[in-house]
Amino acid sequence: MSAPRAETALRARLAAHALPSSLGLLRDAAAEQFRSQGLPSARHEAWRFTDLRALDKLDWDTPDSDAPESAELLPALIRGPLAHARRIVFVDGAFSARLSQCGELPAGVQLGPLGQALEDPHAAKLGVGTLSDPKERSLSALNTALFQDGARLSVPADTVLDRPIVVVYLTTGHKRLVSPRVWIDIGVNGGARVVEYYAASGSAGALVNGVSEARLADGAKLDHVQLQEQNDASVHFAQLVVRQDRDSRLRSHSIAIGSALARVEIRAELAGEGSHARLHGLYLGDRSQVLDHRTEIDHAAPHTTSDELYKGILGDRAKGVFCGFVAVRPHAQKIDAKQTNRALLLSDTAAVHTRPQLEIHADDVRCSHGASIGQLDADALFYLRTRGIGLDDARALLTSAFVEDVLATLPCDELSLHVRALLRRARGNT
Repeated sequence: MSAPRAETALRARLAAHALPSSLGLLRDAAAEQFRSQGLPSARHEAWRFTDLRALDKLDWDTPDSDAPESAELLPALIRGPLAHARRIVFVDGAFSARLSQCGELPAGVQLGPLGQALEDPHAAKLGVGTLSDPKERSLSALNTALFQDGARLSVPADTVLDRPIVVVYLTTGHKRLVSPRVWIDIGVNGGARVVEYYAASGSAGALVNGVSEARLADGAKLDHVQLQEQNDASVHFAQLVVRQDRDSRLRSHSIAIGSALARVEIRAELAGEGSHARLHGLYLGDRSQVLDHRTEIDHAAPHTTSDELYKGILGDRAKGVFCGFVAVRPHAQKIDAKQTNRALLLSDTAAVHTRPQLEIHADDVRCSHGASIGQLDADALFYLRTRGIGLDDARALLTSAFVEDVLATLPCDELSLHVRALLRRARGNT
């Protein structure tokens, strides 16, 4: 069932929100779409394993206020290992020039707050809102209607960025609802590494409802990471939609660790011949967390390829959900698509629901999918312990080995080290 108290609060936000004129028609349509659909519920097939009543636990009655901007707000990952990266920071959804650090950019590269770009009367030409269709998802409609700012990255043709771009979204508890937006446009044969990092300061909860769109021209390459470390009181929704032209390359990495409830949706449209999408994900849950992932890959052109690998580690009473959908259109011949989902349960009360789906309308294709759910190998544990390794260390070694092939693909070594440390810490609390 949906969360009635949260639904009322969100409808009130829509009624009170003044919509900027640059995207007025798009926002009006999205607001009306959410009003007609409301929040999804278990009656919707795509949400039947995910209960949104966690939204009612947020303190919707507390008035919003402005958060102080201080360098201490920046998470240790940003102040330390990724201090060298170009970063654009948002605190409770608002751009922070003080905390951002873009440095000198290559000629033609545009990086900055999306809100400024949308003040231009010709902002609709940017393409914001053209990839994530509010008619398909009510949460996307809610973001489109309410977002005030976000990050914009534009990379011109034949330009490859040498350093990663880190988009930091911090929640402080001063806002109940944060609606981040990211727009990425990479020109012909251009390339970029983009890390979206979601973190919380303090223990107060918030609903973070983000939408990211990326457009890849012919031969463009994008390494994209979503790292979610919200606090235990927060609810996190994120959607990434990518349109790929001829011979473009997408590497998507989704790491979900925090939040009481988190759902990540990733959709890649392989619109040009020779394009390739690789989607890798990792979710780590304990206590009573719910971590939900849904991927969609649309093979809309011939000679396109995709590769998915999602892994989850769940302990205590945590629940994981993975639904992977692959579609092959009638004219899209010579397709190669692989999908794998594996989950490791560390307790008898943890659970995972996995649902791979293939919809194939062409005959010259090679598509495969596989799913497995299991526990730590008792024989392997016994072997390690006979070599003098303690039980906790043996469990840590095996869980680390389980996710190594996902972590090894991250585009920054600093991120791999960070997630490994989080994994060790989480297993120590199991």
